Amino acid sequence: MADLSDTPAGMISRLDASLAKHGEDVTLKRGATTVAVRASVRPLRPEQLAGDIDETFSNVILSPTQAAAASWPLPVKKGDKVVEASGKERNVEFPKHIRVQNTLVRIELLVGG
Repeated sequence: MADLSDTPAGMISRLDASLAKHGEDVTLKRGATTVAVRASVRPLRPEQLAGDIDETFSNVILSPTQAAAASWPLPVKKGDKVVEASGKERNVEFPKHIRVQNTLVRIELLVGG
């Protein structure tokens, strides 16, 4: 029997479970289109600070599950917004879409502002 944990569906399922347990509520925003999602929002590590990227930036990790279920227009793009639970609106500067076997399994964002 195949180990489903190494499939794209298994990877997404583990990320969803981790975000449900340890993540926080944020809102993805593009113009007037919004969707509530769970995310991991963390400060940058010291080695990530360079040039114009300073300690005001954060890493945000999302699962594609909630955005896709709400028909939010994936992929996340530079210029989209992440609104934190505190109401602070952050700009997506560098979106990274992780695919396994041609399936989007994880979204990593560098946000600032």
